[in-house]
Parts: sequence; structure tokens; C-alpha cells
Amino acid sequence: IFSVKNQYNIWLEIELAVLKVLKASNTIDVDLKCIKKPYSITEEEVTEKEKINNHEVVSFLETVWGKFPCLKKYLHFGLTSQDIMDTALFIQILQAGKITLNKLKRLTDLFREKAIEYKHIPILGRTHGRGAEPTSLGLRFLSFFSALQRESTFLKKALEECRVGKLSGTVGTYPVLSPEIEKRVLKQFNLSPEPVATQVIPRDRIAQLISSMAIISKELDRFAHFIRLSQIDGIDELHEPFKKGQTGSSAMPHKKNPIIAERISGLSRLISSFTIPSLENIPLWWERDISHSSVERIIIEDSFHILNYLIELTEKIVSDVVINTRNIENNLKGMNELYISQKLLSLLISKGMERETAYKLVQKYALVSHKEKISFLKLLLDDKQIKRIITSDELKKHLDIKGYLKNINNIYKRMGINEKNL
Repeated sequence: IFSVKNQYNIWLEIELAVLKVLKASNTIDVDLKCIKKPYSITEEEVTEKEKINNHEVVSFLETVWGKFPCLKKYLHFGLTSQDIMDTALFIQILQAGKITLNKLKRLTDLFREKAIEYKHIPILGRTHGRGAEPTSLGLRFLSFFSALQRESTFLKKALEECRVGKLSGTVGTYPVLSPEIEKRVLKQFNLSPEPVATQVIPRDRIAQLISSMAIISKELDRFAHFIRLSQIDGIDELHEPFKKGQTGSSAMPHKKNPIIAERISGLSRLISSFTIPSLENIPLWWERDISHSSVERIIIEDSFHILNYLIELTEKIVSDVVINTRNIENNLKGMNELYISQKLLSLLISKGMERETAYKLVQKYALVSHKEKISFLKLLLDDKQIKRIITSDELKKHLDIKGYLKNINNIYKRMGINEKNL
């Protein structure tokens, strides 16, 4: 899509579309019978001419004239270079965007499948890297499903904002071609005219596109962080796939490093870094300067390439993720019932104890339990003050993991996943 060959072919299609519309409107008299498909403009042909005139579009036009002399009089009639360059660029963006959205949908659907598959697997939730309360492994995957659905909408919106072109001339005032001619030509490419163009299409459209792709890349990075953290020794709950014959380390044969997830984290930083130059491209001098052009030749193509690659890498991990259910269960048990602290606090308050008093009481035993690695529940059951207002059965009731996941169906329903669908 971003090859020079495709770019030149789109340029030629735009130039020919303008000629056909002008001919049909009796603006020019040109014989288009000399144009026979397949026609192709090669990079080498244009480059040879560009060595002399140092202008890519003029070199392109000279190459076309050489192939089709019948077009020499009217080719590029009423147009400026940026008319075809910008219009072609936005066509390329839409072509690339279609592929990206399709891949993103496959990945989003895969997260949905995993959210359903792992819905009823309890796992220790963590905040600040520390054990908190039980959650569901499926809910973690549902979080990524929800985010990618939302972020796909961002990208779709950004792509629709790029469904524009311009054939309005040197400073956007239609000195030769008319708005009607522009409209008729652009319609052939499923584009709308840029409402107010200068010599270029305003660059906020591209900034929005790059930003939306950067957001998606950071969402994939969030998932990569989840895998990398889950694979840490001592947690060891989820692993990215490690294929037969793979080597983890040149020096340490025992290693299974999360290299795919780390690659996602690393490459996502590149797309993030492209947001700044895309924003800096918005303010151009008056009707236009060329400072944006060199930047866009890198950041647009690279953003699409990197994002598509990150989607593929993430799909690979999600498809073949390794779930260590034994460690998931052991890490929950390793909390020594500390995850009931909030429910215990609420229960003490509901029984009439002042919040500050209840908090300090629960915290005292929680800190002892954590430090001594002993049962939090046993410490609570031995406390006379607690025993006076809470029965042992009430305390043990809060150990039931199901109580922490009792509202999970409601969360799934918000995402359009009902129990009957499972």
C-alpha cells in the first residue's frame, strides 16, 4: 500500500479521473484512447528524471508524458502537486486502515472468547503490585475486549476523518478547476472534498489518526505488561507461548523470557513517539510549507506497519497463552485470607463499631498476618472484641470467593455477553 509503485499508480488514477471528468464536462478536448491498461509507472523511471529536476511530481508527469504523449497537453490541468499527493496519501491511509481494522476486530473477538472461557477462574487482583481482593481471570480479558472495542471506534472515526481529498489548486481557491469538478472526481474514489483546504488538507486529520493508533498500541502494551508481570518468578500465573526448541537465554538454559510481550512494549513506544511530530505538523506557514512532508513519509507508514505487527504479536499470545491454574490458586491461598479485610471492615462498621476503630483493629491483625505469614482468620477468631459482635460463621462466610464475583454477570452483560450466550 505504501510502496512507491502503488503511490504512483494512484497518482495516475487521479490524474486520469480529472481528465475524464473535464472531457465529459466539455472543458477540454483530449483523446484518452492512447491509455491502455495495464499501465505502470516505476520508481526507477521517475527517480532518473528527479536527479535532474529535483521535483518528484514533475518527474512523474514527465514519465507519464513519455509513455502517453497524447496526455502531454492536458495532464495535470488546473492541478498543483499537493492536489494529487494529498489525495493519494489519504487513499493509501484508507487502504491501510481497512486492513488494520480487520485485524483489530479479529483480536478484539479473541479477547471476548477468552473472557468467556476464563470467566469463572478466580484470581488474585492486585493494586500497586500488591495483593488486593479476588477477581476473575476472564474479567481481565474482558477489560481488554472492552478497551479495544472502544479504541476501534476511535480509529474508525479517525479514518473517516481521512476520507477526504482536494483538487482546489495552489491555495485552495479553485482558480482553474471548479468545486463541482473536484466533487465528481473525488466521488470516484469514495472521498469527500476537504471543506476548507489551503494548498494542503489540514494536518489535524493525520494527527488524530496517529494518536488513535498510538492509543491502541499502548492498550496492547498494557496487555503485554499484564503478561510480563504474570510471568514473574513468584507469581508465575500466565505465560506467553514458548514453542518446542525455543531458547530463552544463551547462558541460562532454564530461562523462559516473555520476549514477545517485551517486543510489544518496546515497539509501542515508537508509535507513541510519532504523536508529537504529527501534532507539530498541524501549524504550517500560511497556506502551506513542506516541513510536514518528510515527517509524514516516515510516521504514517511506520505507524501502520508497527501497529499491524503488534496486533499480530498480541493475537499470538492471546491464542496460545499458558494458564498456570495451580499457581493462581496458590497465590490466592498465599494471602492467608487477607483479602477479606475490606469486607471485615464493613461488617464491623455495620455492627456498630466506629470506622476509625474498626480500621485500626483490622489493620493491626492484617499487618501481623502479613509479617508472620499466619492465618488472618485465626487472628480474628482469637480476638475477644471481634468475637463479641461477629460470629465465626460470619467471618468464614467472607472467605467464599463466589461472594467477590457475585456481580460479574452484570459486568459481562454491559458488554453484551449474557449467561445464555456462554
